[in-house]
Amino acid sequence: MFDPTVEAEVSARRNDSKSLNQSGSYTESSVNDVYQGNISFKEYFPTGTFVEAGAITRTTDSNLYNDLFSSTFLGLSVTQSLLRGYGTDVNLARLRQSRLETEITQYELRGFSESLLAQVETTYWDYALSQRQIDRTGRQEFQPQRRQDDLDRRGGLVPGKVDSQCLRRTGAGRLDTANT
Repeated sequence: MFDPTVEAEVSARRNDSKSLNQSGSYTESSVNDVYQGNISFKEYFPTGTFVEAGAITRTTDSNLYNDLFSSTFLGLSVTQSLLRGYGTDVNLARLRQSRLETEITQYELRGFSESLLAQVETTYWDYALSQRQIDRTGRQEFQPQRRQDDLDRRGGLVPGKVDSQCLRRTGAGRLDTANT
């Protein structure tokens, strides 16, 4: 991935000065205008390589001379971190570690989502069952203690206690939920 850091700077300044001429008989005043600009690109690559390229230009305009004074500097710097005998694997270690941590986080999010979905599904079926019992008999036969016993038998899925639950694989290879 190419995502460089770009830096740029522009400046201008004026110097007004008075000095004695070479014979020392009178003073000369001079006005110097200095314009300077620079730009640089910096990039650190996952292989451990650091590349920097830049340009600086400076122009001076003085009332004492007819011509402008200009200078330009161009530079390129490439630095490679090397550990003798280890190759690029050492330089790529942090990148590989970041990729593994990202993958672990994705699995954790997936586990949390599946656990939450299982809780929502259980809650929905409990609600649907209680509604059916109310509709059939005209009164509520659903008792809170019975519901808690059912939840305990199913592995303790209690809404609001998601943090204390985790996913595990059963012998059949399907995901199951359990309290930790």
